[in-house]
Amino acid sequence: MIDDEFSQEEIDAYIRKRLTCPIVLAELFVIVTLHNKYDEQVITKVRKHSAAIQNQFWLCVTLKHQKVQTNLINYFLHFHLKLFYAGLPMLVPGLEFSHLKKRILLFPKDSPIDWQELLVRFLDFEGDDEKQFDFIHPKELEFYKTLAYVTAYQELLRIGQSFDQAAIDIALASFEKNVRDAAHSYDKMYWAQFDHPPFQRNILWLQTMITEMKFQIKQAEISGVMPSVPKFFKQELSPEHFIRILTGRLELYTLKQEGLLHQKALEEFDAIEQANSLSNKGLVQTKEEATFDSRTALSNTEAVLLKENAEQVAKPPKIKIDFDQVDLLFTALKDFVQPKDIEKLQLVLKGNQITSPILIIDCKLNAWVLVFRQAHNANYISNNKIEIAEWIAHWFRIGSASDPQEIKQGTVTSYLKPSRRTAKNKRISYKQ
Repeated sequence: MIDDEFSQEEIDAYIRKRLTCPIVLAELFVIVTLHNKYDEQVITKVRKHSAAIQNQFWLCVTLKHQKVQTNLINYFLHFHLKLFYAGLPMLVPGLEFSHLKKRILLFPKDSPIDWQELLVRFLDFEGDDEKQFDFIHPKELEFYKTLAYVTAYQELLRIGQSFDQAAIDIALASFEKNVRDAAHSYDKMYWAQFDHPPFQRNILWLQTMITEMKFQIKQAEISGVMPSVPKFFKQELSPEHFIRILTGRLELYTLKQEGLLHQKALEEFDAIEQANSLSNKGLVQTKEEATFDSRTALSNTEAVLLKENAEQVAKPPKIKIDFDQVDLLFTALKDFVQPKDIEKLQLVLKGNQITSPILIIDCKLNAWVLVFRQAHNANYISNNKIEIAEWIAHWFRIGSASDPQEIKQGTVTSYLKPSRRTAKNKRISYKQ
């Protein structure tokens, strides 16, 4: 039987959505073929034709809105796929459809699929809210599930089994990897145009975009008009998702820019050391060496500035949390520190320095870090993830009072990634 946590209405709607997948995919393929060749009126006709075929198919397999008859699915799915393609020449005169026949999703009438088991499997898939497909926009998630479902029953057809959970899982894992690889390829292609020195311009551009998007989000809270997000990778993105992408790139380019500056400083430092060494030995200078020494004063000034910058970096890290979120974070976290550290927790959340680290108790580190990841993703923390990880590693310890353990910055960084998950029953309650 299908899982009791779903209502009958939800089950019926979801089963219909899944069973009509092949017809929906056929419709999408035809529309892609028609793109830029026919006007929107023709495409609308194709969509209406597809909807009518889907309705006919559903009526046939439910015997006029009664329970789904799984023994009828194979025959009528095969029949209505052919019916969909047969009606296209009348809707789009003059278009050659012979090549489309090669792309018809073949579905033999006598396929052995156990539909009940397959549909139950994908009802569970629907309820899997722990999966984080961060590379797929929510509007595209239904299409992703459609393709995953089709992948599953095509695998069953290939191996000639009615149902095989292991085979389905392997096929879906391969499918998910392919989708992720494709998404990463789009990402790489887009950012390749920015991924070269000087990075300072890219940093300024990203900071401007992030600030503008945050301004639009705040403005939307007042006016109710949603922010306008640029088209990215042929997808629509939510404003929050767009900011996360930009922030991630900002962190990357900032690190690259710092790397270039450090390399340049090191080269200049080595040159100064070499010049001082030659001077101490009393060697006669050439014209070129004399010219180099004339620049030494400037280099020494830069060295002083670099030293001051290094001293600045050595200062204990601070966190910048939106004022109205400090108390909410404090309320969420105060039960997981020692009573003597509660006041220090409030101070450090406000960006102040404290005299000694705070001990985290009765809590897993990943659950503690998840609270800051949620606040960062909601744009309540202006620091980047590297700075947040450094701040947590510096000001906090974990374990017992008798054996406090230092926290590794790399471990915190890994927990700040969206792919890391924490069991719901172990999470800290944080109401934003």
